[in-house]
Amino acid sequence: MEVSILSKLSDDNSAQKTRRGIRKSITFIENHYDKKIYLHQIARESNYSAFHFCRLFKNQTGVTCTKYISIRRVEKAKDLLRRTNLSVSEICFDVGFSSITHFQRVFKKLEGMSPSEYKQSC
Repeated sequence: MEVSILSKLSDDNSAQKTRRGIRKSITFIENHYDKKIYLHQIARESNYSAFHFCRLFKNQTGVTCTKYISIRRVEKAKDLLRRTNLSVSEICFDVGFSSITHFQRVFKKLEGMSPSEYKQSC
């Protein structure tokens, strides 16, 4: 009986450690979304190998780390498109994309319209 309780406790501690690690990685992404972010940097924040981190991140959030970064960048871009008069290309680089083409492709995939169309609709 004691062994099963101890194993449950360690499972709970493991789950808590995983959640803490993923929260730390999300905080890192929030603080660095506008820069080039490498997977090994994010994984290091949560004290996991890159491979293990990717699996845990997807299990905890439902999306891959790369997709999460894209979603956050597009959300920030939408905010800038609504509130500022910055050009689409300025916003693209301000939110961390390194290519306008890639930014437009990701934005359209997530939002169903181009950044320019989104800006006009606001």
